[in-house]
Amino acid sequence: LIPYTNDTEQVEKLLIRIQQIKNSGFKDSDITLLTFCSIKKSIIKSLVNRGTVMEKASVFDSPYLRYSTINSYKGMENKIIIITDVVLSPQNIELERKIFYTGMTRATENLFILCRDGSMKILHKWVLDQGK
Repeated sequence: LIPYTNDTEQVEKLLIRIQQIKNSGFKDSDITLLTFCSIKKSIIKSLVNRGTVMEKASVFDSPYLRYSTINSYKGMENKIIIITDVVLSPQNIELERKIFYTGMTRATENLFILCRDGSMKILHKWVLDQGK
């Protein structure tokens, strides 16, 4: 779990993490970013503006990083899944838990989660509860 306080900090932390993943031997195509919100509200545009080359996850055999919403990525998987834009709202907590579970089960090797500081306690509990 990687906390952030604003979108700028989230982008910075995400770019650092992606570079660390690539430095450890993974290719861009091994990495999929799954946003917890819609693509329009996500940090995808900010990443592209910073020079990150990405393709929609539906483009198979792409050599680039892939991205999708969690809901659109059902039934697919990749070695590295990075869930971004996690901001939880108390009124939708059960639905959000189901969406979160779907996203985290898409990773075959490593999972990274970038979440707003205020959502950290809830997510930490959810992740720990998955093993029970």
